[in-house]
Amino acid sequence: MLKSPGYLLAFTFAYVFNTVIYASINRYWKISIHGAGIGGPAGILLYLVPAPGWWFLVTFPFIVWSRVVLKHHSAAQVIAGLSLGMVLLYLEFWAFSQGPGGLFTAG
Repeated sequence: MLKSPGYLLAFTFAYVFNTVIYASINRYWKISIHGAGIGGPAGILLYLVPAPGWWFLVTFPFIVWSRVVLKHHSAAQVIAGLSLGMVLLYLEFWAFSQGPGGLFTAG
């Protein structure tokens, strides 16, 4: 497992770690996991391929609209999920790429 590509290790760690964060938040406030599920990959794309990654952000208004229209979330809950997912994954991938050689050079 430790010989897996760095991107895969970072992705695995991030999703396990972030699930704990989202579950903790959901105990007190209903953050949108659908939003986080779209925001996370957007954050990774913005980190790995910044210029094309910005195009992924055009999906955000549709996610907010659909979750609010279906009455599953408020706009604030979806925007918080999108933002938290994007920021967490971006920062986690940034952190994994730092250090001696960076994790992304492994594998």
